[in-house]
Amino acid sequence: KKLRLGTWNVGSMLQLGKVQLLGREMERLGVDICGLGEFRWKDQGHFTTLDGHTIMYSGKPNQGLSGVGVWVHKRVAGAIIGYEPVNDRIMVIRLHAKPRNISLIQVYGPTTTAQPEEIDDFYHELSKAVKEAPK
Repeated sequence: KKLRLGTWNVGSMLQLGKVQLLGREMERLGVDICGLGEFRWKDQGHFTTLDGHTIMYSGKPNQGLSGVGVWVHKRVAGAIIGYEPVNDRIMVIRLHAKPRNISLIQVYGPTTTAQPEEIDDFYHELSKAVKEAPK
């Protein structure tokens, strides 16, 4: 079976009903897994939506800034081995697949207006996550 992957800069998941809207759009488009940028939820975690889909996310300690997430359709959610929220801009997802398992890295990179140190830190952490992800 093929996986249909997508990415979406959602702008924010803070609005009421946004989780349901996300699920409807992903089902309408036939997406199995969607990486999400600018999630804006605080801390880290995962949950199953009322429709049975899985959402994993990683943000800052304060709500409203940056953040990444991954939406997984209920028909492939059983393939999730685990996930590692690296920080509010990087998350690694591990999926059981054949002939090999799959590592997905969802990122939300800083813009060119960010401080040079922030950009350097982001690429340092991304390089580290890529090197540490199972091949």
